[in-house]
Amino acid sequence: MSRANGRRSELRSLREALGLTLDDVSVRSGYSPAYLSRLESGERALTLSVAAKLLEVYRQPQAEAHS
Repeated sequence: MSRANGRRSELRSLREALGLTLDDVSVRSGYSPAYLSRLESGERALTLSVAAKLLEVYRQPQAEAHS
């Protein structure tokens, strides 16, 4: 698995480990669920700015992410 594919797989794994759905992340990040799904599957390139935003979302306490 390439480093890029590994990072994309990690996005999905991290989201799932936090108990978040694509819809949850979409609401918190402003990116559509379809775009997030394409990032996770490797169909779209992960840019530094998108990665930074997703890290912000994933670092929030779960209770806040589900509100």
